[in-house]
Amino acid sequence: MHKQAPTPLPLRDIHLPDAVSWWPPAYGWWLLLVGLPVLLVLCFAVYKRLTRKTALKSARKHLLLIKQDSQLSAYQKLCEISTLLRRTAISYFPRAESASLTGEKWLAFLDSSCRRGRSHKALDAC
Repeated sequence: MHKQAPTPLPLRDIHLPDAVSWWPPAYGWWLLLVGLPVLLVLCFAVYKRLTRKTALKSARKHLLLIKQDSQLSAYQKLCEISTLLRRTAISYFPRAESASLTGEKWLAFLDSSCRRGRSHKALDAC
């Protein structure tokens, strides 16, 4: 007797999975999309704060040196303090706001930016 060949099973061809879509992105991309701008803003804020603190700390040290220098005349000390004020203002405030000021505009800027509000006119009376 002759063996009969088995009948083929009804198999289907192998199907590959669909390609991964780029939308919607995975959770990590959403975190990166939100986290990166927040991180950049925080870094910029810390940088500005450290720059301001450094400028003020440096100005305080320089002011002490000016006060303690007995070699300088009163006029030279005033010139040094004026230069120090200008450099500190440029470091602390936006350059466009403070760098080009002279005369009464400079004095008004100093008055408006001073926390204690002591006017230069009050200094004239001293």
